[in-house]
Amino acid sequence: MDISRKKKTYVFKVSKGVECFDYNKQMNIIVTGSSDHRVRLWNPYVTSKPITVLGGHHTTIIDVKLFEPMNQAFSYSKDAMLKVWDVKDHSCLQTVVLKFPCLVNGRVPEYGAFPLCLVLGKNTLLVTCQDYIGQLKLGVKKVKSTLPTTHNAPLCTAIYNPYYHQVVTGSDDSTVAVWDIETGNKSIMFTNAHGDEEITCMTFDTSLRRLITGARDGTIKIWNFQNGHNLHKLEAIGEAEVTGIVPLDSPKVILSVGWSRKIVMYADSEADNMYVTANTSWKGGQAHKDDILCVAYCPPNLLATASFDGDLIIWSMETQKIFQRLRKGHGRSSRRAPSWLAES
Repeated sequence: MDISRKKKTYVFKVSKGVECFDYNKQMNIIVTGSSDHRVRLWNPYVTSKPITVLGGHHTTIIDVKLFEPMNQAFSYSKDAMLKVWDVKDHSCLQTVVLKFPCLVNGRVPEYGAFPLCLVLGKNTLLVTCQDYIGQLKLGVKKVKSTLPTTHNAPLCTAIYNPYYHQVVTGSDDSTVAVWDIETGNKSIMFTNAHGDEEITCMTFDTSLRRLITGARDGTIKIWNFQNGHNLHKLEAIGEAEVTGIVPLDSPKVILSVGWSRKIVMYADSEADNMYVTANTSWKGGQAHKDDILCVAYCPPNLLATASFDGDLIIWSMETQKIFQRLRKGHGRSSRRAPSWLAES
């Protein structure tokens, strides 16, 4: 809950409004139902348009639910039609027309505020219609896994350190784990690296002795990953997600890119300086018009950045100016993490 009211509100626009919605963080999907008889699947970070629009209902959709175990979505319309959708393939798997006794002579009954209720512990879907409740048993995907689970949340990145012969992994619950590559044993694990924020990128410094992590809220931290000690905290640029980090040896700086659309520089020469301020005076300015999603460094003098709209720029490190623009962006709307799903 945003008690301080500091977070921005982001709006998903649907011409006839949204009658119902559901969100699942693990599936990274928002599903909405509208009076135009359409089901829409959304990426939570893309407000400009839905992933897909699913048709097949003949009346207003009054409730939707996401079912993570089977990667499915349920939609329920006023004519008591229930549809099961495959979230990955965007296809209708099954249509169930429920025969409630109150559905007579084409009359539309009252459904209440929440016509669908998922009981995950029992793998049951409860469907209501006026004074009646229908119970549908749901299937469960049985997966035989021979591999152990290493994290409690999905992994977002993994990198190899040739100096220590270790692999470092990061997960969505802001946990960092260090593994011995030869034995597979866990050397150390530290949690809450960025509080409740998801880790979005990781890299090692040029000496391979320090770990640098970036998070969804724009924070960047430098670690001694052998003991989990936080060495430095780098100033965040707003709440813009960090998507790439490049440490340089000459000059001794750290570059970061992300949803701020800027190339940000941090001095990396003072070992005793816990808090490092951001330097946004990149001479080439803000050339990208959309979120920067990746960055690559080619020693000794070239840096490449690419943004969500397809803009690909090669920079000269000596002048900090554009060396070559390989593809100009098309001005697509940028991605932002919504704090609310609004009707329009």
